[in-house]
Amino acid sequence: MIVMEVRHFAAVAGRVMDETTDKPVAGARVEIVNAPPAFRARKHPKAGDPDRASVLTGRDGHFHFLDLPEGNYEIQATVAGAPPASRKVPVARNAAGAKPENADMMLKIPPMPGAPPSRSKVKLDRRAREKKQ
Repeated sequence: MIVMEVRHFAAVAGRVMDETTDKPVAGARVEIVNAPPAFRARKHPKAGDPDRASVLTGRDGHFHFLDLPEGNYEIQATVAGAPPASRKVPVARNAAGAKPENADMMLKIPPMPGAPPSRSKVKLDRRAREKKQ
């Protein structure tokens, strides 16, 4: 008889959005920057920093980390030209098994030089001018 240990690990999933435009940020790096000891123990010692793992967001801004042991994690999203955003995420199993924890984040991406202002800024400027008249 073969006996196998079945482990139900959890997941972290989310979406990285531009705080100004509310649009998804494609190609942002999302990294686990702080993880519980069980995460570090599972990493291969030659894989680089044992405390970190990273993924890139898809075109829709989504990302995920699968097969995570329970514990408290800190994740950070970065993209060139914007300050990083970080978030603490508790990961736990429930009675039904693994449940993805929501880890949505907002990045404050500066406008491109020469780019037109966002629609919301144009509306605010127009309202300010109307109030002055």
